[in-house]
Amino acid sequence: MASISTQQGLAKEIRNAVNLPPIPWTERYFSLLWGVIGVLGCLLLWQIGAATGLLDPLFVSSPVEVMRTALSLIPSKEFGVHLSRRPNAYFSVCLSL
Repeated sequence: MASISTQQGLAKEIRNAVNLPPIPWTERYFSLLWGVIGVLGCLLLWQIGAATGLLDPLFVSSPVEVMRTALSLIPSKEFGVHLSRRPNAYFSVCLSL
């Protein structure tokens, strides 16, 4: 069993921890914020490249076209049938959304 002085020391540390200043949201979510900015930046550059013709549409489609096609295919009955036949396709569908 812990001695009284150890218990008092722990209680003092807990009280000091409660009095710590709050962490600003910029520090708390720094990695998340930059990750989202990075992904959105890549998608924006991809869309601009596809719209301006910098990227050849024969090889690279625009992200808007990819999303439009995905949204038209996912609700269809055929998509569910094909998806149920290939279990590894669940992983790729989850990544695309």
